[in-house]
Amino acid sequence: MSPDSMHVAIDRALVNFTNPFCEALLDSILATDLDDIHYAIQPWQETDTIHYVSHWEKSGTFLYPGINVWYTYSPFEQKGVVINASIPPQPLFGKMAIQLLVALGLILLLIGCLVFQIKTIMKQKKLGELRESFVNTMIHELKRPVQTLKAFVSFLGDKEMRSDEEVAEQVVQDSMFELDNLSVYLTKLKDMMCADSESTSLRPVKFNLKELIDKVVRLTHIPAGKNVQLSATYEMGSPWIEADPVHIANILGNLIENAVKYSDREVEITINAHRKGRELWLNPDLVLLDINMPGLNGFEVAEKIREKNKHTLIFFLSDRSDKSDRLKGFSLKGNDYLAKPFYPEELLARIQERFYANPAEQLEEETYCFAQTVFNYNTNELRTDNSKTLITSRQAEILRILAKNLNTAVSRDFILSAVWGNDSYANSLALNVQITYLRKALSNDSSVAIVSLTKKGYVLSVNN
Repeated sequence: MSPDSMHVAIDRALVNFTNPFCEALLDSILATDLDDIHYAIQPWQETDTIHYVSHWEKSGTFLYPGINVWYTYSPFEQKGVVINASIPPQPLFGKMAIQLLVALGLILLLIGCLVFQIKTIMKQKKLGELRESFVNTMIHELKRPVQTLKAFVSFLGDKEMRSDEEVAEQVVQDSMFELDNLSVYLTKLKDMMCADSESTSLRPVKFNLKELIDKVVRLTHIPAGKNVQLSATYEMGSPWIEADPVHIANILGNLIENAVKYSDREVEITINAHRKGRELWLNPDLVLLDINMPGLNGFEVAEKIREKNKHTLIFFLSDRSDKSDRLKGFSLKGNDYLAKPFYPEELLARIQERFYANPAEQLEEETYCFAQTVFNYNTNELRTDNSKTLITSRQAEILRILAKNLNTAVSRDFILSAVWGNDSYANSLALNVQITYLRKALSNDSSVAIVSLTKKGYVLSVNN
C-alpha cells in the first residue's frame, strides 16, 4: 500500500469512529443532490476485496449509461457501500430523435437511389452495346433476302425461264420464304430498338428441318471462282422440330457463307444434324466466333460448344485485342484468336494449318481403364459395369491427368496450370469443387478413389 493510501485509510477510520457512517444519511444527501437520477445503495459484500481508495467505473450502454461507485468508509474493518446510479441520456437525443430518424431514412433512400441509378446506367450501356451489335448482325442478314429478290427480278425478266412452271414455282416459294424472313428481321429490329430486354425474343414453331436446310443451301450465294459441294446427313429420326426457323436459317447461312468465304477454290461442306431428346446439335468442324454478339456472347457460345464437342475448331475473330480477352479465349479451349482487322489469307492459312497438321490425331479415341471403370475422354463418359455417368469437359480434363498418372501423386499447381491456365485463388476453389463432383461420379466403383495428399496434390488410387 502506498503512503497516500494509508493516510486516506487512517483519516476515514478516524472520521468513522467520531461520526459513525449512516446509510440513511447518505441516502438523504444523494436524494437532495441527485433528484433526477435513479440510484441504489448496497453494502459492500464481505467476500469482496476492499480497496483502501474508493473507485468508480462506467456501466450500461450508449443509450442507457450508468455508473458504479465503490466507497470505503472503514477500510480496516473492510466496510463500505456500492452505489449503482443510472445516468439519463442526453436530452438532445430525445428532442432530435425524429429528426435523426428522418435523416437516417433520407440517407438510406439516397444510397438506394444511387445504387439503382448506377445499375440503370450499366444496364442501358449493355443494352446499347447489344442493340448496336444486333443492328450490325441484321444488316448482314438482310443481304440474303435482297440477293434472293434480285434473283427473282432477274427471273421475271427472262421469258424462257418463266415458261418453266416447276422452276417458276420454286423461285416464287424461295422469294416468299425470304420475304417472310425479311419481315421477321424488321420486326425483331424494331423490338430490339424499342424494348428494354437484354435478349431477343424467339418465335418457335414446328417445321421440317430437312426442308429448311435444303432451302438455305439452295439460296446460298456462291462467289465466282468457287466450286462448292454441299451435303447433309440426319441422325434424328423425324425431321420435324420445334424452334425458331429464322434463327436456325441465320445460323446455317452464316456458317455456310463463312466456310465458303475462308476456303480455297474447291469447297466441300457437310451438315450433320443430331437430336438428343429435345436438343438439336449441329456438329461443325470449325466455328468462327465474334465476342460481341446479341444474346450469348462468343465466350459463352464457346463454353457450350466445348461441353458437347472437344474436337470442333474454335477461332475467335474480334476487335477486342486486350490481353485479358485473348487469355480468356484460350482458357475456354479456343484454338486461335485473331484481332480485327486481319487478312483473310492469314485466317485461311491458320485454318489449313489446324486441319492438316495431324488429322489422325483428331480421330483417335482416347480411353482409360482402371479397376471396373472405363473412362472415354472423347465423350466425357464413365462406364462401370452397366452404369454410365457423364461428366463435364473440365472434370474430364482433370480425370485425364490423374488417369495418366495412376496411383501417382499429381500436384495441385500442375492441375491448375494444365486445366485453368493459372493457380489463382478462385481456380483453386473451383478445383476443390470439381474433385468433389468427380468423386461422386466415380462412386459406382468401390475400387477407385481420388485421395487428397497434404502438400502433394491428388492421387487416383486403384485397389486391385
